[in-house]
Amino acid sequence: MSSTNSSAPGEQHGLQDWILESVQHYQSYQLAACTALTSFALLLFEYVTTFDREIRYLSDGKRTWAKAVFILNRYISLLQSTATLFCALSSPSLYRSCVILPRIIEASAVLLCAVWTVFSTLRVYAFGGNKAAIAVLVGLLSCVTVIADSVLIGFSYMVKARLPLSPYPEFCTMAFDIPVQWEQKVTLQVAILTLLPLPIAEAIGILAVLVQLRNMVFGPNKPRAMTQLAQRIVREGFYYFVAIMLVNTASVIANFVLDVQFISACAIFNILIPVLVSRFYLNLDDVRSTEGQCERIHQVRLGVECSKTSYAAFKPISPLTERANPNNVNIHYAEEVFRYNQRLLRKSDALV
Repeated sequence: MSSTNSSAPGEQHGLQDWILESVQHYQSYQLAACTALTSFALLLFEYVTTFDREIRYLSDGKRTWAKAVFILNRYISLLQSTATLFCALSSPSLYRSCVILPRIIEASAVLLCAVWTVFSTLRVYAFGGNKAAIAVLVGLLSCVTVIADSVLIGFSYMVKARLPLSPYPEFCTMAFDIPVQWEQKVTLQVAILTLLPLPIAEAIGILAVLVQLRNMVFGPNKPRAMTQLAQRIVREGFYYFVAIMLVNTASVIANFVLDVQFISACAIFNILIPVLVSRFYLNLDDVRSTEGQCERIHQVRLGVECSKTSYAAFKPISPLTERANPNNVNIHYAEEVFRYNQRLLRKSDALV
């Protein structure tokens, strides 16, 4: 009798744990689905509203590294967001939602990290006064994230599991092909290598931008230190550096807290980086177009002023006298002009 009474609290405690686990699973599932849908909607809205600017940016026919980074960032992020949405809304019992789609998401994440590595390196090289040492340092720090993600994906695989309560729903989870006693330590180390180098690289970028701003403001030739285009680039680049560092810092906190719902909620931050990268190139193209239009307007105005000066310096040709045109015949303007110089008229008979 006593054994039955002692086992009852243990069974009740185990049942409470199962119920709590099931509730947390459904909450996490609903939160992940809502986050994926919101991220996809925001990213799609961003692409639709900036599609005309994209066409204008890519229509000049020039092939540059900047345009390659722009296209890869724009459409790989859209592929990742679409795969995340389908993975969150489809049934875990399907092979594509438990194996294929997660692999597409992971591969897209690694490719995006590689694209952002090139983007950060090129940008720091431009803002840091074309100093290769700073660009190489930022590139190496960013490459640590790409390598760590690639290694982690190589040892991971997706498995199906069931909740212990009826109707025993299935769900997909990630497992690692490493010993169980090493799994927590290895995943923590990989998380550090994945997330910490990015904020450090962005902090270096911020310092490079601040040094460039200091040289621009306090330089000996500050009125001509940088063009309007360069000033806009430095200012917007500083904003993007700060925003990207904040996003990466939030991801670091989410991975150290290890709360499933908090991590799912922070997943919406991931769309900020591709949007910022795309906006950076589009705004840069707008500034260049504006400066080009202003320069063309200035050249047109300068040409008008030159034509006015030329018109004032030379008097117009007077009409032919009656002696030169006794019969008052309607003469072509070119012939009228050439009659003032018979030698030129003989050489230019074909033009009359």
